[in-house]
Amino acid sequence: MDGQQRFTTLHLIFIHLRRIAQSYNKPAIVDKLNRVIGEFHGNRLRFRIDIDERREFLTRLYDGVRFELEAGAPISVRNMSFRSDLIKEKLDQQLTAETCAPFVFWLLDHAVPIGIKAANKASGFKIFESMNDRGARLTSADLVRSFLISQVGAHQDELNERWRKMLARVTTDREDANAPKEFLKAALIAHYASMGEQNSADMREIDEALNIWVRKWAEARIGLKTSEDYFTFVDDLIYEPFSSWVGRVLDLVQNKDGLHDRGGPVRTAA
Repeated sequence: MDGQQRFTTLHLIFIHLRRIAQSYNKPAIVDKLNRVIGEFHGNRLRFRIDIDERREFLTRLYDGVRFELEAGAPISVRNMSFRSDLIKEKLDQQLTAETCAPFVFWLLDHAVPIGIKAANKASGFKIFESMNDRGARLTSADLVRSFLISQVGAHQDELNERWRKMLARVTTDREDANAPKEFLKAALIAHYASMGEQNSADMREIDEALNIWVRKWAEARIGLKTSEDYFTFVDDLIYEPFSSWVGRVLDLVQNKDGLHDRGGPVRTAA
């Protein structure tokens, strides 16, 4: 459910410690670090955190080759490069030939990650929200966004940007942090909630935890099977209806006469 940033940070620390151990000619320490960094499959090193878009950066860092960030590099790679430089600076300042080995042993033997096993998906999301409850709390809309962008592979940045445009418009026009969640709830109920006996159950589930409902019915109800489907969902369900329908409603609220918006007569529907 969570922890990718923590494990990524540890992974970067291990790689930089390996570089330092090599510089101090400590092959036993290098060998111990190699085991937590990754493993070789033939001539290819498979990192413990093996994500396609990060592989080139990590490979160059592991090999001690300078990595030049390109203009269109993914956000996660840019963040990793920046944080990697900070880690390198701190470790190079603190570690010496005498302290390198004791620090590595301490880190590997005493810094222990603890896993939390959730009883079910609902509990898992509760844990996720609690662990990320720093300042502004995560909303169901935030969790829906995370789920959507996690399903489109290398196109995460593009989908995230489309979502951000919708989010910016909502919070700017309505000055309401709950606006994205309320809009999503209404849209999901209107377009995807089951009619008949299950309708009330759908409405209740969407109202209580719309992010869990989206995950549960992503394929069967919403039709999210390919990356293209996720883009279609964001474009058709969220962005376009918002810019046209919600924009007109906002104009009505802001115009005292309440009869016409800037685009002409407003039609209403049940």
